[in-house]
Formats: sequence, structure tokens, C-alpha cells
Amino acid sequence: MKRLFSTVVFLATTLAGMAQMTPEEKLNMTLYAVINLYVDSVDKSKFVDYHISNMMKSLDPFSEYLAPESAKQGEMLFGDNIPQSEGKTQTLQHKTDAKPNAPYCVNAAYMADNTTGYISLSMFGQSSADEVRESIRELKKQGMKSLIIDLQQNGGGLVDKAVEIADEFLSKDLTVFTARGKNVPEKVFKTSRKGMFERGRLSVLIGSGTKSAAELFAAALKDHDRALITGKRSFGKGLIQETLPFADGSALRITVARYFTPKGVCIQKPYIPEQKADWGVKPDIEVAPDTLHRSSMWYNIITFSGVQTLIARTYAQEHETELRQKYTTEEDFIRHFDSLSIFNKVLAKSDELGYERSDDDMAKCKDYVVLQLKALVGRHLYGNNCFFRVMNERNNALRQALASQTEK
Repeated sequence: MKRLFSTVVFLATTLAGMAQMTPEEKLNMTLYAVINLYVDSVDKSKFVDYHISNMMKSLDPFSEYLAPESAKQGEMLFGDNIPQSEGKTQTLQHKTDAKPNAPYCVNAAYMADNTTGYISLSMFGQSSADEVRESIRELKKQGMKSLIIDLQQNGGGLVDKAVEIADEFLSKDLTVFTARGKNVPEKVFKTSRKGMFERGRLSVLIGSGTKSAAELFAAALKDHDRALITGKRSFGKGLIQETLPFADGSALRITVARYFTPKGVCIQKPYIPEQKADWGVKPDIEVAPDTLHRSSMWYNIITFSGVQTLIARTYAQEHETELRQKYTTEEDFIRHFDSLSIFNKVLAKSDELGYERSDDDMAKCKDYVVLQLKALVGRHLYGNNCFFRVMNERNNALRQALASQTEK
């Protein structure tokens, strides 16, 4: 008892004598005191995990502590290699909604009119640059003079691939974006060679689903006056996270840098209400997307349940032979196929599943679902290009971009 009392007195005296200690020392001493002096037993692992998690949350919405089970589930994502001094390399983890190893990044590539090509790029993955280059080659063979790149649903991906693709449209030695942080060296990402489409009219479609690497790509083309940006302001995701693993399988993901456009704008949307800053990519021509169908509760229910996909696939499989005989080309199908009868099958399936709908629900989404069914059947018969050609009838940003392409 006497020894314990002496230890407590010693520590108390030590703490008092270190009034000018650094914040780091204060934190370490507090942890030592809780674990070694607190009246009851403390589960060190739970205690430390809890407070590390809270510390990370207090920094920003993206820095976080990953428990071992989270880290093992693919939470530690890919990153950009940013050179450090003395030849060392620091891997900056870039969190994104996209999956970098997906098999196809170009959803569709076709001629939107006689001289304008259209490419829908879903993400910046490992194969994205090769896919874009192949698409450009094929579209040029079909007479492409102008190009529209659709990034409205592009969740980002590998930033080095965004640079590589931007290089096809920008002159050599131009800044695509800059990564900058207080404790990491600044890195400027630039174009390095002659591109495939440095001349010719170019439009980029963006929206709230355009994130991270896709925003950097669009901003670079805008800042260098290379492309007309059409749609809605982008998502605003421009922070870089580094992942630091621990021996027990857990990890810290901490924000270490920000992305900046060639004109010096940080694309990250402010996450503190008091912050007043420009963010994201603003379109040159603002166009609201067609979202009326999403306000229908019935539409959201059948979409979540996959009703349209099920009905369209079943119909296409059961009638494929007669459909191919009746519509001998993709163009013939797009011009003449009527999917209203399939819509009635959707209604029947919805009733079978007990999904309620109102007249207001129907008014908001019927035309869209009918179009969607046509696109789904078309994809089964002719592939993704057919699907996008049909669905793009409701793509407001694309219609505006096509109109802008034809203006003198």
C-alpha cells in the first residue's frame, strides 16, 4: 500500500512538474495514467480503439479508424505514388466509389450524329485509357469530328488514368492537377505527349455523380479552355487519404493532401459550415437532369426490386428470334420497337408482389419506365450502345451539348 501511494505521489509530482509539456506528451501521459492508475480495470484495446476512432472523426468526414474486420474487407484502397525526398515514396490512398479493376470502363461509344462521337465513361480504371483510345479510333473511322464525353455517373477511380486520358485531349506539358498538403511534397501531374484528339470540338457532361478523378479530368479540360462543360456542378470530392496499417490488422485512413485544378481551385466541397470556398467543377452551361421519375415511390420500389430488368430480360429471351427477324438492325429496333406491352407486364408483376402505386406515381414515371424497358431489351439484342442510345433520349445534358456542338 505504501509503495502504491508513493507511485501515485511520484506520478502526480511528475505531471505537475511537466506543466509545459507538449500536447503529444500530455496525451501519452494521460493514456499511461488511465491504464496504470485508474481505480478499475480498463480494457486497453477497446479504450484505445474508441478514442482513436473519435480522434479521426474530429478531423474531417473522411479520416477514419478501420477496425481489423473493416480493413480486411477491402477498405484500404488504391492510391497515387507521391515521391518524397531522398528517393522515398509515400502511397497516398485515394478513396473512391469506383472499382478500379472492373472489366469495362467505357459503357458506350457511338456516333450521336453524322460528325459527333459519344463516349460514356463509367470510371477511371486500369483499362480505361486503352478503352478510350480504342473508342476514339473507331469513332474517327466513322467520321467523328467532334466528341462528347459523358461523366455524369463517373465515380472517379485511378487519378493516373485520368491524367493519361486527359493527355489525349490536351497539349504536351500542361498541368492536369496538383496534389498539395502540409506534410507531403507538392506533386504536379502534367501531360507528357501528343494526344489523339487535341483538335476538334469537345464537350464533357458532368453532374452530382461526377466525383474525384472524374472532376479533376473535367476541371483540367475546362481550365485549359479545351472543352465545354455541360450539366450540373460536380460532387466535390478532392481529398487524398493515406492508409497506415497496424500490426493487429487495423489501420488509420488519414487525409494528407488536397487536389487542386490547374487554376488553383480545390474541388473538395467544404465540410465545415463556416467555410466559404469555391468547390467542385461548375459547368459552362448548366442543365438540370431528368429526375422526375425518381420522385415516384413506386418507381423506386420496382427499381430496387429489379422488376424492370427481370421483365425485360425474360421478354427478350422468350422472343429473341422473332425480334431479330422483325428488327434486322439496331437502327430499325430503335426507330420502331414499342415497349408499352412490356410495361403492362411490369404492372402485373408489381401487383403480384403487392407494390402499391398511385395515379401520381404513374404520371411521374410511366414514360421513363417504358423507355427503360426498350433500352433493356435493346441491350439484350444489340449490346450496350443500343441501351445508351435509347436512354439518352432523356439525357438533357447530352441534348444541350449536341446543340452547342452545331453552333458556329
